[in-house]
Amino acid sequence: MKKLLTIAGFDPTNGAGIGNDIKILSGKGTYPLSIITAITAQNTKKVEDVYPVSKEILRSQLSTLLSDISIDGIKIGMLTTQDIAMIIWGEIRKFDIPIVFDPVMKSTGGDSLFFEENYKAYIDFIIPASTIVTPNVPEAQALSGIVIKDRDDMSRAAHKLLDTGVKGVLIKGGHLENSEGDLFVDENTEEFLYNDEIFESEIHGTGCSLAILILYYLAEKNSMLDSIRLARNDLKTGIKNSFSLGHGSIILDINRDGNE
Repeated sequence: MKKLLTIAGFDPTNGAGIGNDIKILSGKGTYPLSIITAITAQNTKKVEDVYPVSKEILRSQLSTLLSDISIDGIKIGMLTTQDIAMIIWGEIRKFDIPIVFDPVMKSTGGDSLFFEENYKAYIDFIIPASTIVTPNVPEAQALSGIVIKDRDDMSRAAHKLLDTGVKGVLIKGGHLENSEGDLFVDENTEEFLYNDEIFESEIHGTGCSLAILILYYLAEKNSMLDSIRLARNDLKTGIKNSFSLGHGSIILDINRDGNE
């Protein structure tokens, strides 16, 4: 059984972050491990507060877990502060396993989950240490410094991020007006992956879910492009089966039977 580690924030709704990743990995027959970087106070309507864990707690979580258990892949999500990012980088640079970085900056509702001091830590350390980075359009703009208005801009931003040393870049195009899909680039490939009518950006947890699914398929020894395709297919199923949990954003659930 593959043992996959998710490093992210805690969302009490389990629609995103650690709880969502655990749900998906468990449903895939994989053993999920987790390191919490922040605790949020949120519901389906808003993020009320974000509380980053202390450096001491983060180091203790990492050292204790990794001294005992061998892992087969890592997904990194919400990091919040530069100190947290650098502590994580100090550990992930030691591994030769798939690492997927989803550079979370805002919630579905637009609440900030990110301190801007992280830009340099992301560009200089976390992204180069990753196998693939999966920003949405606003995140790709912030990290690349390129304003993205169309597919050509996505390509320029993706190649600029690729220049950091990361092996692959997937820019998710859902925030673009009349978005047609997502763009993947690596050193040999540039491929546009078309969306269909199922994709809806307002559903909570799509970015987290896509990233953890890509990690799952990478750990199963698929190529990056095949992992993205398989993950996107799973995401379609989760979106078809999305449901209302509270009074705000719709919750995506990869493992839920649509007939329930």
